[in-house]
Amino acid sequence: MNANVDREVIIADAIFIFLFIANKDKYELKIQGKGNAACYNTRDRVTEKEALGIQRFVSGMTRKLSEA
Repeated sequence: MNANVDREVIIADAIFIFLFIANKDKYELKIQGKGNAACYNTRDRVTEKEALGIQRFVSGMTRKLSEA
């Protein structure tokens, strides 16, 4: 779920995903970032579910990214 490819899963990853979804022309998600972010069997696209999963993980609502 490391969408911005900085080696950390932080709230910035969720924000980056939301920005990418809202304006793909302005906010590019690298190929590795797409692969990192996609966790809901949507390897071909990134959705708001990934951003919400990151928020749950960062806030401590879940302990594993696979549970997000």
